[in-house]
Amino acid sequence: MDNKNPLEALTSQKAAQKKIIDDLYFHKKEEAQKQFDDADGCKSCRGRGWVVTWDTMDSMSGCYHESGPCENDGCTPKTRSASGLLPQNNKYDGFHHGSRWEPAYTADEQKLISDAHLNVGNLTYKIQEATQRWETLKKGKLVEIVKKGRGRNSKAVGTIGMLQSVFYNNWGTQKLCLIDKGGNKHWTTGKSVVIIDPSPSSEWSDILSKPAEDSIPFIGVVKHVARSGKSALLKLTNGKEVWLPFSQCPSAKGSKKGDTITVYVPKWLADKNNLTS
Repeated sequence: MDNKNPLEALTSQKAAQKKIIDDLYFHKKEEAQKQFDDADGCKSCRGRGWVVTWDTMDSMSGCYHESGPCENDGCTPKTRSASGLLPQNNKYDGFHHGSRWEPAYTADEQKLISDAHLNVGNLTYKIQEATQRWETLKKGKLVEIVKKGRGRNSKAVGTIGMLQSVFYNNWGTQKLCLIDKGGNKHWTTGKSVVIIDPSPSSEWSDILSKPAEDSIPFIGVVKHVARSGKSALLKLTNGKEVWLPFSQCPSAKGSKKGDTITVYVPKWLADKNNLTS
């Protein structure tokens, strides 16, 4: 198992690319703020040349507001040109041409930002793929129990097995059934495991069909297969009839009505149905 969950590395790479964009933005904002402060820009209109004179609460967007010229005598086109816009926009600025502050990037900076945005998009896609592969619990993935559950029969930390089934109980808890190399089943919860290999090697390829070590072989004839395709009714050579779920007896899966098969039944299921008495 040479696979390693790449999510942490991908997330770090994405954060680094976003930092390039953010750092350039805040650098430009600091420059604009310094220019405004050094030129003693107008605090009344924030370098825009207009102020809001009336607004209504009928629209929170500010689309109904009214405005007028800045009443500060010291605020002129010349002083506003020297100070530039205060690099803080409000909801009214978008309704006035040229009133929204935007950072002015050089051609090199624009290319750097464009490349960073492209990398963020690519990394976001890779993170989504990795999340599906490494964080989504599905049948056939190899997992390890890393946290002991609260139940009396919780399995030991360090147990490794392939997921046979994943479902949610009536209380919304994600439940798992995993099978170890010996064919033994272990029940635990989704919060107790981590995926250690989403595509196990060939040594695990037959694990889901391998009978458990305590399984008991029976020979029987398939009398009926459920419509759901999840179980079959068998008449065994000892004369007993029993419904066997394929999830517990995978050796019976794929059988058809009238087939004579050898099925491996877990001891607990055989005892429950009195198959050996």
